[in-house]
Amino acid sequence: TGTVEPRARISPGSRVMGRVARVAVAAGEQVAQGDLLVALDDRDLQAADAAAQAGVNVAEARARQARLQYDRMERLHDRGSATAKEREDAEAAWNVQSALLEQARAGATAARVNLGHARIHSPVDGWVARRMVESGDMVAPGQILFTLEDLAQVKVMVDIPEQQAQRLAAGHEATVIVDGLQREFTADITRVLPAGHAASRTFQVEILL
Repeated sequence: TGTVEPRARISPGSRVMGRVARVAVAAGEQVAQGDLLVALDDRDLQAADAAAQAGVNVAEARARQARLQYDRMERLHDRGSATAKEREDAEAAWNVQSALLEQARAGATAARVNLGHARIHSPVDGWVARRMVESGDMVAPGQILFTLEDLAQVKVMVDIPEQQAQRLAAGHEATVIVDGLQREFTADITRVLPAGHAASRTFQVEILL
């Protein structure tokens, strides 16, 4: 006797804190990879993204100005109209503004990534087994919102007595009878779990359908 289980069970969650604006699916619905599951209120995240992009624009302008000043000082130094100290100061200022520009760009990337986290999509083709969120709920980072099951393939887990399990290995053919469907399937054993159950002296065998 065995148990039919989904090959994969996934639990999408939130990576940012926010209020749920819309839940796009219900328990029992079929979803495709990339389908929207939940949309959070992202107005704060949009504002942070816009502020970060504005910071990049300011940093780019300052870096351009620092570069122009450095180039000018280098020309003046070559003609003897500027000291080595003035040239070095201009170069240091350009290096500082270049580093601040990279910092601003990294902050803008992080803000854009956070904005993307406000929309949670299905990572697989499957079915919504459970929904643990409603519109208006406040969610926190790490909070699980759904349980999705990938039923494109299922696995049958069978407990086999120790003596019989020793004769089985991955690749051996098995016949699986599913009473609920009144169907018989032929499939290969995908693995025999090496750790046995001490009390029942059985080993689990996995068959992928």
